[in-house]
Amino acid sequence: MRKRKTLFLCLLLLTMVILAVPAHAKQRKIVMTPDSVKTAEATYNPYYGKKLKIISTFRLKNVKNDDRYSVTVSIKNDQGKTVFKKSKTIKGKKIRSAKGVLRYSFKWKGKASKGNSAKIKKDYVVPSGQYQVVAVLKCKRAKGAVKPKKVSVSAPLTVDGTTISYTPVKTKVVQMYTGTAEIDYSAERMLQEAGVRLDMPEELRVRLIYNYMTVHFRHLQETGNIKPIYNLKALASEVSAYKALTKKRVKAGEVTLTNKWSGELNHFLKQAGTCNNNAAAFAILCNHVGIKCKRIWGKVYNGSATMNHYWNSAVVDGVRWYYDIDVEIHHYSGNGVSSFKQYMKTLEQSKKSHVYM
Repeated sequence: MRKRKTLFLCLLLLTMVILAVPAHAKQRKIVMTPDSVKTAEATYNPYYGKKLKIISTFRLKNVKNDDRYSVTVSIKNDQGKTVFKKSKTIKGKKIRSAKGVLRYSFKWKGKASKGNSAKIKKDYVVPSGQYQVVAVLKCKRAKGAVKPKKVSVSAPLTVDGTTISYTPVKTKVVQMYTGTAEIDYSAERMLQEAGVRLDMPEELRVRLIYNYMTVHFRHLQETGNIKPIYNLKALASEVSAYKALTKKRVKAGEVTLTNKWSGELNHFLKQAGTCNNNAAAFAILCNHVGIKCKRIWGKVYNGSATMNHYWNSAVVDGVRWYYDIDVEIHHYSGNGVSSFKQYMKTLEQSKKSHVYM
């Protein structure tokens, strides 16, 4: 009986001691402070393949190695709908090694993520407009700590498919035309639609042409039922005037002629054809803006075997690069921008999938 009474008194005393000590006295108080979320550009154009760097920064105190924190970066449109979301879990050990600074950065392609609330198809380019970049930090696991509330930070972002920032080039550009007025006139129309200007850096000129062709051209064996994009009969007077202007520009040394691609008129106007036709179109458009580009014949590996194929090489800023616009067109997903997977390869990179004859 005495033993039971003694045990009861001990338990009672222990309970009183526990109740007398505040619950949080032995727990860490984690402090999470939002610092900033920054974008490399305040106005971003995703329509020619350039990625936007996004950096979010938070500062933390009383972090232990075994803690786990999650950062979620969302891009929301002007209606508050999320078009893109990306998350990462970061260990406390990494934060401690960075002296309490949590930094999360990645590059965004301007495309929507899966299951977004704006209901844009996954990997489709988001429309131009005003957006908010929101970074949220949560504590997922922290033993022996008072779990802090999530914190966030945001910054504005403009997505503009018409504005392309570049430093104008002042060097003289000598254009190379085909000598077939209908092709050259149509090429200039396409280049205007692509947003290409002669005062752009060479790489940007090629990039915009590559993106334009990926989106607008098609890989087709038969093109008989395809209508030309321009009605040259209705534009006969404009084409004639363009031909006369070209003669003057040739005499002035502003334009040279190749007299090579006259047989491509039909496919060029229809923006459709096989690898042979698409590679020719890429060369025509590049030459039109002063980029020396040629068509290459060989074989390409399609995943199971090699097959006859045409692609291109172009000299950009004094360096020869290799491009396969037809493969890019063939695998285009319809999302409004090229994936640039076959863009600007070195010869060594190109030879991994192409056989040079």
